[in-house]
Amino acid sequence: MLIKRCLCLISLLFNISFISCQNYESIHQVVPKKNNDIASITLYSYDGKSESKYFIPSYGHTFLEITNLSNEEIILYYQIIQPQESIVFSWWAIDVHMGIWFNIEPYYIYYYNRYDTRYSTTIYMNHDDLDMVNIYLQTNDKYDPLNNCSKMALKCWNLVAEKSEKIDILFLTTPTYVVRNIKTFDSFSYIKSLNNKGSIGFVDNQVFNEYKMEIK
Repeated sequence: MLIKRCLCLISLLFNISFISCQNYESIHQVVPKKNNDIASITLYSYDGKSESKYFIPSYGHTFLEITNLSNEEIILYYQIIQPQESIVFSWWAIDVHMGIWFNIEPYYIYYYNRYDTRYSTTIYMNHDDLDMVNIYLQTNDKYDPLNNCSKMALKCWNLVAEKSEKIDILFLTTPTYVVRNIKTFDSFSYIKSLNNKGSIGFVDNQVFNEYKMEIK
């Protein structure tokens, strides 16, 4: 009888511990566009499952897209975004430049059908928000394993997000974690098209360096 009670107690404690360790994100709500908003920022994330093959895992990818919703040019990290056009960017571990790369993802999607189960959500930005993003990109154009694409993209997102739109950042933030959070927004998309035709490249010494991708 004592052994049975002990086993029941252990089972109960295990279940409580398991439940408490589950990551139940709160519902996120997108704040409607305001009159002074000039751009949108879209957070994309892909968990990598469809690209994991033959015991070789793919850990996914997280990236951002900024779209100019105004009638005038806006500047994002020394680049001009024309009205109704977009720039896509993320943090990459590429030898040529370990840091922020622009417009890689649209090419990967178009030519190789990458990120085929991506989720995304969109919020809005005003001039002050855009200024904060520019400062952030200028001071965080670098990459390391702990400050990967997911963590750096979320930090950028949270700079301009309203309270109901912010996403908690973990010590180890992964694309899968970002996907789970995107799916808790009251407004999110699945396999959203990217409105981008810009050149691939990176910024060095305040100059955009175009990089030609080899299409295989």
